[in-house]
Amino acid sequence: AHARAGVLAVAAAGNGRVGPDGVRRGVDTDADPHYPSNVPGVVSVAAATHADELAPFSNFGTRTVDLAAPGVDILGTVPGGYVAIPGTSMASPHAAGAAALLFAHRPDLTPEAAHQLLLAGADPVPALAGRTVSGGRL
Repeated sequence: AHARAGVLAVAAAGNGRVGPDGVRRGVDTDADPHYPSNVPGVVSVAAATHADELAPFSNFGTRTVDLAAPGVDILGTVPGGYVAIPGTSMASPHAAGAAALLFAHRPDLTPEAAHQLLLAGADPVPALAGRTVSGGRL
């Protein structure tokens, strides 16, 4: 429905689950869907580390997570200042911003075309190959 309305939706891929050992690990959303990032046509964004690796907590999926973006030590505002925050919710705004720049440059783009350009423009990263649709980072 969002694409029919001319909207490109961007969503965080999700931050996995805490296991019995107390460690949060990403899950494969191809097998264990996460919403709204698994909705067809939504740009699903995983979190990448400074070393261009998939963040250990980040969900992944070769059919359901499109690309990764910086998602570790991202500065966020809190009462009284800033704090470094990890998460796919910190990565997805990078992709939303890139999409906004695409639409500013090419207002004629359809949501589907912008989605494909984001994937095509992702930098291939060996650690993301076989973990996301594009195998790359924004």
